[in-house]
Amino acid sequence: MQKLVRVKLSVEEYVREQFHKQMRPPSQCPNCGHIRRLWALGYYQRYTTGLLGKAIAILVRRFRCRDCKITVSCLPCFAQPYRLVNHTTLEAFIKGRHRQRDVQAQWDLLQRYLRRFAEWQPELLKIIGHRFGRASPKEEATAFWRRAVATCGSASQLTVLLVEQFGTTCFTTYRCHQAPFAQ
Repeated sequence: MQKLVRVKLSVEEYVREQFHKQMRPPSQCPNCGHIRRLWALGYYQRYTTGLLGKAIAILVRRFRCRDCKITVSCLPCFAQPYRLVNHTTLEAFIKGRHRQRDVQAQWDLLQRYLRRFAEWQPELLKIIGHRFGRASPKEEATAFWRRAVATCGSASQLTVLLVEQFGTTCFTTYRCHQAPFAQ
């Protein structure tokens, strides 16, 4: 399973401070619900973009439940699940800040993200309903995306809300965000 963890650090600060070593386990197993049963299992490496739009390797902390044996990865909220570009750059792109250096560095990939979001939007709307208000039938995907980000406060908070409340993301539904049955 994957849990998005709110951290108030940039990607660069997270790496510099080795924050992955300070990551605490969730107080409750998201699978079986038992309290204080998660123990540190290790880390895995993945990439996200930094302030200039360049890929930066981060370590993501993993925990295992003593009772149900499920593993939980604690992904810092600046990183998007299964996507390279971080939330700050994605939000700048959504808001039309196309001259920013990080946006320009990842322009082609951000265009693909936008196409994927537009393809996924009809299914996303079935999942979330009118959580962000009623949309005009002719509303473009970018307008809806901007409205959802504005409602939540940031692209990061939008992703956290979608994962925690609906088990999905802006791009698709992943198995790691679905609560499996307790074993």
